[in-house]
Order: sequence, then C-alpha cells, then structure tokens
Amino acid sequence: MKKIALALCLILSSSAFAAEDSLQYWLTQAGMKMSMNEYAEAKIRYVAALRFDSLNVEAIRNLGVISSALGDQAQALVYLQKAYKLRPTDAQLSNNIGAIYSEQKKSAEAIQYFEAAIRLDSTNALFFTNLGIEYLRAGRPQQALGVLKRGLALDTANAVISFNIGNAFAAQQMFDSAEANYERSKAHGGEAADLFYYMGVVKRNKGDMAGAEEAFKGAIGRNAQYKEAFQALGLMYAQQGKFDQAAAQFERVVAIDTTFMPGMISLGASYALCDRKKEADGILKRLFAVDSSMGYQMLKLIQLEASKQPKAK
Repeated sequence: MKKIALALCLILSSSAFAAEDSLQYWLTQAGMKMSMNEYAEAKIRYVAALRFDSLNVEAIRNLGVISSALGDQAQALVYLQKAYKLRPTDAQLSNNIGAIYSEQKKSAEAIQYFEAAIRLDSTNALFFTNLGIEYLRAGRPQQALGVLKRGLALDTANAVISFNIGNAFAAQQMFDSAEANYERSKAHGGEAADLFYYMGVVKRNKGDMAGAEEAFKGAIGRNAQYKEAFQALGLMYAQQGKFDQAAAQFERVVAIDTTFMPGMISLGASYALCDRKKEADGILKRLFAVDSSMGYQMLKLIQLEASKQPKAK
C-alpha cells in the first residue's frame, strides 16, 4: 500500500466574468485543466498567472503538485519550498513537502515536515497516516503506533491506517495485535495485495499455516507478479516436505524476476529434493558461475531439508 498521493489544490474562479489575460483568468483556466488531469496544460496556465503575481502561493503550490504528478520530484520540491516560505503556516504545504522527501527516501526530512503539518493541523488523519508510515520506514514502530492511533481516532473506518497499525505491531513481534488490525483493515475495505501478504507473514509466525497459505494466495490473486508472496508460499511448502509444490512456486518467482537469487537458490534445492536432478544441476552450475557462495547456499539448503525427511526403513 503506497503513501496517499499529494492533495490537489484547485483554484476555480467564483466569477464567470474574469477578464481575459488577468491573474484570475489564468488561475481559473489552470484550475479547470488541473481538475481534468491535463497537467501539462495546467502548468502553462499557472506559469502565465505568475506573470501577474510572481508570489501567488496557489499558483506556485499547484506548479509543485503538477511537477510531482509529471514525475519531476526535484522541480516539485523547488516550487513547494518556495510556496512554504511564503506561507509557512500552511499545513497542507508541509505535508506535501514531506511527501516529496518520502518519495526520495529521505525519511529524516520527511518526518520533519510531517511533524510540522500535525503541529499546524491536528485534525487531519492523512497527516498522522503519513507520519506514521514514515516512522515505520525509519525503524521507529513505537512512535508510528502512537501517531497512527491518533489518526485512527479521527477516521475510525480508514483501512490504510489500520493496516499500518498492524505493521507497527508486527515490527514489534506483537502478532496477535497485528493480525487483529489487519482484519480490521479488511473489514473496512482493505483489498491491497500487501495487506494479504503481511497477514500471511503474521499467521505463519503464529503457526497458522493454513491461514498463512490462504493469505499468501490472496496476495497473489490481487497481484499476479507478487514474487515475495510466491517465495513465501514456496518456502512453506518446502518446510512441509511438499517439494513439487514448492518448486512450482519458485518457478513463478524466477519467471517474474530472473535476478532474484533467493528464488533461484530455492528452486534449485526444490528440484534436487523432488528428484529433478538435471534441472537442479543446471541451476547449481549457473549459481556457481555467478557467485560460488550462492552455489554453496543451494547445497546447504538441500542438505538441511534432506536431514528433516524421515529415514527409509
């Protein structure tokens, strides 16, 4: 589940009679184009508006939002920082700047601006959500839990917040509480593949293998390219001695990402353990050619799994 997108700030004229080639005219035209997601056209019109008022905060802010939507995060940050200097008490601007830093994986800066947004407006659940997610990303699950609970108090049916509260509990190995919040997220409409994947991880850690299998399959049903879910399912089957089923999952992993070596190692070991020696040897040779340590990992995995199997009488 990805961070909620930047909010759009549209300025539409309250008057149908704005004079052509005026500040209000260009703000109105830009807002109309922005509302239709015609960002390139909106950008041209906001730039035109700045000819009449070079410090117009709404035009500068929306140029930042547009730049972000067009994938230019560096330019988006320039515009948003300029707007923020002009209006430092605007909580939405603080949140938007935090979102850009989050996209750039600069958690310290993102946290600074998300915290500022909450200081300016403690009634917006989105701000608490974004800060909580960033705390999780920074490895601060206890702080994440605190702010996410505050966000949930503002929006009790928010599936995204419940999901991230579950993640905060899971990061602290509080699996019962994590599972309860994942279930709450589902009850409020949570359908993202990540929700089902992490539900599977928690159920597996609790020893509920049937529930974990169902959850991992749920993740795959929602995202057929979810290699981590295929990998997790394959490892479960391998641990249960179901090496043919495990190999089928690892084949999907490798088909999705041929560079994912854990999947390749697991596939080779599963082939060996279900007597598909030729395929196993082919993968082993490939692993040794890339990095001998990976070849030895495959051999150790085969030895470990073989030692778990009942001895023939």
